[in-house]
Amino acid sequence: MTAEVIDAGQWGQATCVAVYAGGLVYAAWSDGRSLEISNRVPIIIAAAFGPAALLAGFDVSSTLAHLSLALALLAAGAGLFAIGIFGGADAKLLAAAGLWLEWNAVGPFLFITAMAGGGIALIVLAATRFEPLRRRLAGRALPWLKADAGGEQPIPYGIAIAAAGLVMLPKLSILPPLLRDILAG
Repeated sequence: MTAEVIDAGQWGQATCVAVYAGGLVYAAWSDGRSLEISNRVPIIIAAAFGPAALLAGFDVSSTLAHLSLALALLAAGAGLFAIGIFGGADAKLLAAAGLWLEWNAVGPFLFITAMAGGGIALIVLAATRFEPLRRRLAGRALPWLKADAGGEQPIPYGIAIAAAGLVMLPKLSILPPLLRDILAG
């Protein structure tokens, strides 16, 4: 595909998808570094969906399907927050990332999120149980890692949500042909 045949709409869609991907990367970095994701990140990710949907030519029913999925994921995230598994930012990030998905992609997205979250939990568990590793990580890479090996240790699930969102990127129906070609090979 040459630059001459790529219309401005595709460039606009690609820009919105880049905001989605960049927001996920930033959320993962922020959560991994400090266990905090600014409220602005899921808002920006969700806000980028609107212009992308318009440029992709989504009709009202498609847009409502995406919104209903985001609301369902927000409710699930709120439930996980209520029982102490997720942080509030994780719930918002889950919904913002889910806004970009189709209903048929929610299963793989949640599976990847769960597997990545489980892997992160195992790494954190190992780091809290293996004293030299815990001391090294707590002082440098993961300052939030608790100094004592006992008690509950928070898990940065934003990393898992972001990883799942990025893995699902090539499957997004909103992806413009420009990016679909690039990601296909």
